[in-house]
Amino acid sequence: MATSGPATSPQRARTTVLLVGLAAAAAKAAIAATTHGTDDVRTFIRFARVIAHTGPVGVYGVPGLTYYNHGPLTGILLAAMSRLAVYGAPMPLLIRLPAILADLLTCLLVFELTRTRMGVRRARWCGTAVALSPVLVAVSGFHGNTDPVFAALTLLSAWLLTRRRLPLQAGIALGLALSIKIVPVVAVPALLIAAFRLGRGHGYRFAVALAATLAALWAGPMLRYPEQVHADVLSYAGISYRPWGLPHLAALMGVPLHWIHLWVGPGRFSVVLLAAATGAWIAWRRPQEAGAAVGLSLAAMLLFSTASAAQYLAWAAAGVLVAEFWSGLAYNLLAGAFLAELYARWSSHWYWDFARATRWTPLEVQAGVAVWASLAVALALGIRAVLRRPATVAVTVAVDVDVPVAA
Repeated sequence: MATSGPATSPQRARTTVLLVGLAAAAAKAAIAATTHGTDDVRTFIRFARVIAHTGPVGVYGVPGLTYYNHGPLTGILLAAMSRLAVYGAPMPLLIRLPAILADLLTCLLVFELTRTRMGVRRARWCGTAVALSPVLVAVSGFHGNTDPVFAALTLLSAWLLTRRRLPLQAGIALGLALSIKIVPVVAVPALLIAAFRLGRGHGYRFAVALAATLAALWAGPMLRYPEQVHADVLSYAGISYRPWGLPHLAALMGVPLHWIHLWVGPGRFSVVLLAAATGAWIAWRRPQEAGAAVGLSLAAMLLFSTASAAQYLAWAAAGVLVAEFWSGLAYNLLAGAFLAELYARWSSHWYWDFARATRWTPLEVQAGVAVWASLAVALALGIRAVLRRPATVAVTVAVDVDVPVAA
């Protein structure tokens, strides 16, 4: 295991990560306060206006409200933003504030989740890299969407479960993540495995807390508008334009279109299973590394995704750094540079301000392939790093008496 010198105490390293995270949050807030952002910001403002009249449950029943593919907690947040806007708070900033605050939490979580395996010094670099990630600067500070929020809550669940031994709170955190968007469903198997490896009592408490949180938040929409929730949220397949990832590569390789259409249609659920299986396998082999398991499951979801959207690149920004530093850093730098250019071109004067999404240029499509390849490398090296070097955290088998599990 990596070691740290006597001058690098956990508290000092944690403080460093926190200070860098606060500085990064201030910079993102400045961007959010002085730019209009992408189309998503304007779309969320429209959602907030509708929710102000219908409530966070009634919004699912509004006919013709396209692209409202979000969980009920997102509606609750938008309702709160509408109330704050009445007192003069600018909506473009409010829309991006949850992601900015989530990133601050994420950089601290990455530090805590990596220091037992990588050592304090390397963990400090991982946390700092997340705080300064150009992907998160672009998505949280400018783009305006909730993807960094569910990523933070998913990592929080892993930290509460494996580092704090708080299964009830961990289940609640995961339930909140799944109520932002359903993407963290790929992390559920890994966290369930880790919870039950801590002991049957931990596993049951985690599962009950997760189920109770989901029931409390999803019961209203599911009971009142089951068809709309199923069609618009649970079965959301993304937009038809797919310049990213395997579907694009398959088209370049001449795979028949009917096979691609089958894959991005009903076959897209195989992607969810594959990403979930990746995290579950890591959690089974290294239950004490649930943080890396869920981070890599989100990275696998992005790698194999049949849908495309610029903000999706945030799914893997922290997850790959929880597993391995250098390949994770490379992905964040490449993806961040790609987003910086994309948002600048989408804006009218080639700097971030009022970005209207358009189709990627041929050069951007090629750059997207390079980003995708860097993610594939980061995922592979991350899995190898986690399985090769387990953390020194005691984990218990699923029996009533806590017994350490051999790594």
